[in-house]
Amino acid sequence: MVSTIWLCPGQGAQKVGMGKDLAERFPAARTVFDAVDQALDVPLSRIMFEGPEEELTATQNAQPAILAHSAAVFAVVRDKVDNVVAAAGHSLGEYSAYVTATALGSPQAAKLVRRRGELMQKAGEERPGMMAAVLGLPTKDVEAACKQASQQA
Repeated sequence: MVSTIWLCPGQGAQKVGMGKDLAERFPAARTVFDAVDQALDVPLSRIMFEGPEEELTATQNAQPAILAHSAAVFAVVRDKVDNVVAAAGHSLGEYSAYVTATALGSPQAAKLVRRRGELMQKAGEERPGMMAAVLGLPTKDVEAACKQASQQA
């Protein structure tokens, strides 16, 4: 028997239009989106489906949107997949993994990640910073770049 692992994405996976096709085609997905909208008292599904992009990419919206989308996908396929042995998520995706593992409900998780996003947004405004992904560089080059950046900070 094949084993299944749920892997849930983190922030950055959001895109205007996300989930719209799911909500239109599958009542289980629409139920998830409606429950999240109600829990947050925000028309998050409208923001997800129609934008604008600036509103969707705001951290306090992006995080619950990604969670809602993952939860909606899970709601649609959960009865069609056997032998789920684990759930995992990248960064924010850990909350979606909790939902897929039924450790948290979608509305409760959406409230948590909305608050998480608000706090991250505030922290970023108070102490601006940046993050970079380093792929394929030798360690010595990365260390030199870090040293140079720390001297400029």
